[in-house]
Amino acid sequence: MLTQRQLTILSILEAAADHYTAAAQIADECGISVRTVKSEIEVIKQSLKEGSKAVLLAIPSKGYRLEITDIKSFADMLEASRQQLNSEHSMNEQPIRIKFIILMLLNSTHYVKKKKIQSALNVSDSTLYLDLKEVKQIISRYHLEMLYKSGSGYCILGKEKDKRACLAYEDVYALSLDSSASFNADMKKINHIKEMLVEIFLKNQYKISEVLFESLIMHLLLTLQRIEKGYLIEDSYERDKCDDKEYQIAQDIFEKFIHRRDIDLKYEIAYLAINLRGKRDYVDYKSVSDEIITFIAASLEQINSEFGVDFTRSIDLKVVLALHFVPLLSRMQHDMQLKNLLLTEIKQSFPFAFDIAQYFGLLIYEKYHIRISEDEAAYFTLYFNYGLENIVLNSEGKKLLVISSLKQSETILLRQKIYQWFEKQILQLDFINPSDLSRINISEYDALFTTEKGDTLTKGAAVNINLFPTEKDFAKMNLAINGYDSIDAILNCFSPELFYVGKAADRSQIVHRLIDMAAGYYHLPPKFEALVMEREALSSSYFANHVAMPHPLYPFSPQTFIAVAILEEGIEWDEGRQVKIVLLVSTEMNNPKAFQIWPYLSSLVCSEELVGQVLADTSYENLMAVLRASLLDKF
Repeated sequence: MLTQRQLTILSILEAAADHYTAAAQIADECGISVRTVKSEIEVIKQSLKEGSKAVLLAIPSKGYRLEITDIKSFADMLEASRQQLNSEHSMNEQPIRIKFIILMLLNSTHYVKKKKIQSALNVSDSTLYLDLKEVKQIISRYHLEMLYKSGSGYCILGKEKDKRACLAYEDVYALSLDSSASFNADMKKINHIKEMLVEIFLKNQYKISEVLFESLIMHLLLTLQRIEKGYLIEDSYERDKCDDKEYQIAQDIFEKFIHRRDIDLKYEIAYLAINLRGKRDYVDYKSVSDEIITFIAASLEQINSEFGVDFTRSIDLKVVLALHFVPLLSRMQHDMQLKNLLLTEIKQSFPFAFDIAQYFGLLIYEKYHIRISEDEAAYFTLYFNYGLENIVLNSEGKKLLVISSLKQSETILLRQKIYQWFEKQILQLDFINPSDLSRINISEYDALFTTEKGDTLTKGAAVNINLFPTEKDFAKMNLAINGYDSIDAILNCFSPELFYVGKAADRSQIVHRLIDMAAGYYHLPPKFEALVMEREALSSSYFANHVAMPHPLYPFSPQTFIAVAILEEGIEWDEGRQVKIVLLVSTEMNNPKAFQIWPYLSSLVCSEELVGQVLADTSYENLMAVLRASLLDKF
């Protein structure tokens, strides 16, 4: 494996791969002599030859240039060297060694030989003896026992739930996550767990607090890792101890994340269901202390105040910061901060995120009186840049307000679902209790939503959405935020269930037929019919080209829809006006952008040719095809 200095030289050459770099320049950057550079280059050349990952070219008058032949193998080699260096550096302190031993023993299905542990830690017999003595004392707190078998080595015995508690409470699991190479994988896994949990809790209409939600993500990271390694909760938990709803949710969770059919998860499911019902174990059962979680939350608030970037609702960022903060704090307390060979590249690529990471370092210093190095700050830069990529920082971002009587801690599912739907469009998402609405200026928001029935506070300005939002709520919210932004958004207002081809005696009969179809499909109250007929009494709803479009006096339905009748024989609508196509148009209440449907419909109604095409083939499929063609130049 390469040394730290050799890795630094490789990093310099990799960054300047398009040209030759003089030995004097490398010496200057590394703070060593030219002779030492040449000696190190020879070692590096030999190391690269072993795997044919790259070629180090040398020209006396120019210097050195790195030509990478296998990018993946080269990157893997560098990361393996870095991890070994970091591991060797960390193992100088007993607290880190103890965590490593616990993790090593709990991750093994067999006895672990003493020589294997000793080789991994690079310690003497006496040091290992003291470390194992401390390990035995720590695991006993969790009803676990360490056994030694001559010729075989060491193992830890006990129940799986107790082993998981040890991994969590002793920060051992968080220690296993601390690798820059694991960043993308960790973020992807955390984000996947978050999104799946949101879907499952929404589907089951299950309320959950933000603290519980974040803790459950961390718990599942550990649980899934243990199951993947073949370690399952024992048969000490039965279904009859938990509620059917919690059991169904737990079952849904494991079906989403575990696809193996060769293992029996019934006790895992029951164990998770019991904890969900209690809604307390996960708050306590986590790998990160309350102090660290509180510090990170306060730091993100401070960052928002200073930088104008709100990370406070980014669960992904909070979880990964918390998990990676644990081993960082341990290293800092023992003065063992890591080197980051990509420091220069990170600073140049993500300057704003690096500034935030540096400020986060100042907050760490104020709290823990320990300064983090630029190298450590560079690791945090990756996390903050991830957060920045998921925040809209320009003026085009939307400010949304949701009026709800839910407690702030209970809005987590609704909040996360809105972020999933409109992640790249939201500049600010606020929740407010109806009783506090008078304290703010709602005109500052681009769109208003409410989970409250019978909205009287905003006088109809807020779009009503469900506490557990569905795709119908997405359509309503998307319309309020963006208007109609695609052809499909218009076509989705039509439905084959609201499509009629046949005869009608007169105007009244066909209007009432369409009203009955819509009322049955959308469960509309009698007032809907009254509003349509009231509007019909005011003035003609005939538009052009044998098309009439009756509609309510004002927006009334929970979502926009269009019921269609194509008549085999024309009927008299007004004096001297024959109608062959009737569109009953109902726009969504409390959504001003819903009115945008009208100009799009005019593309059909005002074209004699398009109306003729609809009448020539009276199928629903043809109607959709003609409508799509009429809208091609609108989007």
